[in-house]
Amino acid sequence: MTNKATDTTTVSGLLAGMPAQFGVRLVDMATITGLDVKGCVIGSARFDLDQAPDRESFGQAVRQLIQAFGRRGEPRRVIVAAWNPRTDESGAGLVQSGAETAETCGLDAHAYVVTGDTFRETFTGTSGILAGDEDPYVMRLRVQTGEPVDAEQLSALWAGQGSLELAPAANRDNAIATMTRLITGDTITDDDLSEVATALHDPTVRDAFLIEDGSMEGLSQAVRTAAQQVGYPVIVESLRQAGARMAPGHRAPFWTMAGIIAHGSGNTVPAATIQTALLAALKDDPDYRLAALASRAVVAGIRF
Repeated sequence: MTNKATDTTTVSGLLAGMPAQFGVRLVDMATITGLDVKGCVIGSARFDLDQAPDRESFGQAVRQLIQAFGRRGEPRRVIVAAWNPRTDESGAGLVQSGAETAETCGLDAHAYVVTGDTFRETFTGTSGILAGDEDPYVMRLRVQTGEPVDAEQLSALWAGQGSLELAPAANRDNAIATMTRLITGDTITDDDLSEVATALHDPTVRDAFLIEDGSMEGLSQAVRTAAQQVGYPVIVESLRQAGARMAPGHRAPFWTMAGIIAHGSGNTVPAATIQTALLAALKDDPDYRLAALASRAVVAGIRF
């Protein structure tokens, strides 16, 4: 059995977002969710516990889902959860057996029982409270699924707390290569992010990465390729986080790019996110011209 220790903060947000993801109240149900090496959800499914699937049938369903996850990406982790089961014991036993099945497939697996706003890991007994709307993942899911959200809470997601300053100099090619990794969800060091921020202050670097051949006819091949790999919501979230790590006055390029990419995502990123990102960019740097132009274009319904 592998080590069942896990980051309860991350799990708290992941579990809290599932009702919005499935669009139903999760009562007497089980869910199976697959995540890739970057922690991105690549697939999920739910089952009614009142139909009382036996452990063998449930294990077979887990194996079939893992195969389906593999057709969408590279699954590395599986979360199996029982939601408000009529009997805690039956729910815990079923999801634990499902997690054990996932481990036989070579994946890291965790099993949880969720009751109300609390959750418990069945292998270790680790417990926690489900995240609220202050969690970025929960808020993002609510926005993406069309649930009404508080505008102030949404804006708070785009309020950076970082303090990274610009690098003294930047290599254009290195910065573009780092940006390509960043938007697919890779972890970027502080030094590399500072170099990217410096490079983005050169509009020619920013535009070469953002727009196809500088023609304003669409998003660049690098962005479109990343979207095929991880989806536009991951790209926008990666840019949000990158900007939030920077010191005030250096966040606008990242958040402007997030807004423009969201606008060009074919409605896969909600309109509320587009406006919020661009307004956050202008709040960080009121003189950042591209943010002002993009914001006016969005309001006027003009395609970039």
